[in-house]
Amino acid sequence: MKKHEPSLNLQFNFYAPNLSWEDMIDKKRSNCFAYSLNLPQSGWAIPGKLQQKYTRIAFGPKITKEHISNNLTEDGLEEISATEALSGKFHAIACLLKPYTPHASFKSADFHFLRLDHKTGTWSHKPGPASPANTDENDQIITNPEKAHFFFYDQFCGFFAIPDEGISYMPQC
Repeated sequence: MKKHEPSLNLQFNFYAPNLSWEDMIDKKRSNCFAYSLNLPQSGWAIPGKLQQKYTRIAFGPKITKEHISNNLTEDGLEEISATEALSGKFHAIACLLKPYTPHASFKSADFHFLRLDHKTGTWSHKPGPASPANTDENDQIITNPEKAHFFFYDQFCGFFAIPDEGISYMPQC
């Protein structure tokens, strides 16, 4: 079996519908977290698992602001303020949650990520297996993820940045 060494991502990104991010990899095999990091080769990326070979993980009760924030810092991302994220000086991503609650269905807990696109100053995201979009569910261009409308995701988890030295990840595809 071929051993995969973690790779390093140092690229900044931008929303470019004409450049077709999904052409780099089958869009059904990558998610919003991979898109936010500009790592299509990381596949169905999971916070806290970027340096491990992908396995299905039952998240449910682990989808809380504290748990996801800790996982993102384990992956090498740094938590930053809204002012820093919106400044355009960082490869900034934002995390939204539908946190787990004991009263909800196990499958109803989920996370969603957006990324700041440096060329436009707006934010974009990859909704499930769909193509990337720079609009929210009200069809408004996203200029601040904290104020965007995502009906399912009702908790803002925070802004994070890829440090200048990049992050390590295990290619999945």
